[in-house]
Amino acid sequence: MKNKKLNIILKCMLVILLAVGMLNIKTTAKAAEAATEIPVNDSWVEFILTDKQPDVYGKIKLEKPGLLTLNIKSEKNDKPVYWNYTFYEKEADVANNKIFYGSNNSSRTEVVTKEESEYLDKGEYFIKLNCSTGYSENHTQNIKVRAKIENTVVDNKQENDSVETATSVKLGKEIKDIFTYGNKGQKTKYYKFNISKKSLINVEFTSYMDKVDFYLLNSNNASIGSLNIPYDGTVSEPKIVKGHITLNKGEYYIKLQNNPTFSTKPVFTRGLFKFKITASPLIEKIRLTKLKSLKVGKEKKIRATITPGKVKNKKLKWTSSNEYVATVDEDGVVTGISAGIVKITAEATDGSGASAYRMVKIVDKK
Repeated sequence: MKNKKLNIILKCMLVILLAVGMLNIKTTAKAAEAATEIPVNDSWVEFILTDKQPDVYGKIKLEKPGLLTLNIKSEKNDKPVYWNYTFYEKEADVANNKIFYGSNNSSRTEVVTKEESEYLDKGEYFIKLNCSTGYSENHTQNIKVRAKIENTVVDNKQENDSVETATSVKLGKEIKDIFTYGNKGQKTKYYKFNISKKSLINVEFTSYMDKVDFYLLNSNNASIGSLNIPYDGTVSEPKIVKGHITLNKGEYYIKLQNNPTFSTKPVFTRGLFKFKITASPLIEKIRLTKLKSLKVGKEKKIRATITPGKVKNKKLKWTSSNEYVATVDEDGVVTGISAGIVKITAEATDGSGASAYRMVKIVDKK
């Protein structure tokens, strides 16, 4: 009997919570419908908040993706006032899908100016302004808002949320793209590229967003590498990461994952990122100068010629098959230690696998 009563009570509480939640969303939506238009032409729009109307709404429409900058400024007041703002997208309730928010930090009387910048996709966005006078009635607070947009050319125009719909990328071309905002936005993006022969692949990735993960996949959709991109990339301080890997001829994929974070950002962040992939040739052949014999205690350099000459990484790893007979340093200088025959090898360090060697006879002094 007690369990039955408890179940009834819990069901009633759930119904009440759902009703309150729906009421809040409907109230927010209704208020947003009557929002004041804020043009993106860098001109101020004034809002008046009172103790009887502590919440007001502004609306911004972006025709293209770009960098949106918002300035929020309060006028000087004779009494301390606390105010805050929340910026969110259309059809999103304020509490759970805010893009950014802030306040004047404490009850203050002087002028306070705030600035926010975010890379956003095209669409309709809202700002909610809230004011709390705290102790007095018939009190007002004037807050001005202005917006400007710097259009961003986005190279990707398709939904690329799977390997099958991956966007083709040309080597050497910088790609700019934007993750759309929030839980309804795209959480994964795929790109594909081809290399015609074994090459050193260089990647440079710039993140202007809170968190994004970068994975390199082979043609079987298996991960073969990644970039460790730091958190908290911003408009003013983007995170730039570079990496390289040697790959054989074939088709490869890049997977970008819009990652959840524990921050003041939404569960899934949004914003601009860009990257560029380049291919550098690898060493194809190594030629070594001749060195047939060398006396104990003497030294001589073996010189190496690399083909092609324009490779990025020309560093060679020199080794001796028997260091009791002869040693070789990082520049290819061989030193005779004792009588015998030794193999001196020069090996490419760029992942090409190219190598060459000389058999050297070490003879005693006479």
